[in-house]
Amino acid sequence: MSKVRTGVLLFDEWAEHLKPVFYPRYMMKNAFGYYFNCDQIDAAGPLLTMTVPSVKGEEKPDTVEIQIPYGYVKLTLKVKRDNPFGFANA
Repeated sequence: MSKVRTGVLLFDEWAEHLKPVFYPRYMMKNAFGYYFNCDQIDAAGPLLTMTVPSVKGEEKPDTVEIQIPYGYVKLTLKVKRDNPFGFANA
């Protein structure tokens, strides 16, 4: 069964503010910039709420819920595939 993943790409200047706290455990980076690979997002409300699992390879995997202002977000990409795609890879 395909798993739905949502990539949330951040503007560079805001990613630099979040990087000390969330990179590399929850944030990832590629040619497009820093992003979160989310299990789900909730856009209803004053802040974007993201449910983010820790990056693969962590000794003790966990999930956090992060709320950020919409102004931090450059792009969101929702993918329902079995194979990795773009910056929202599983």
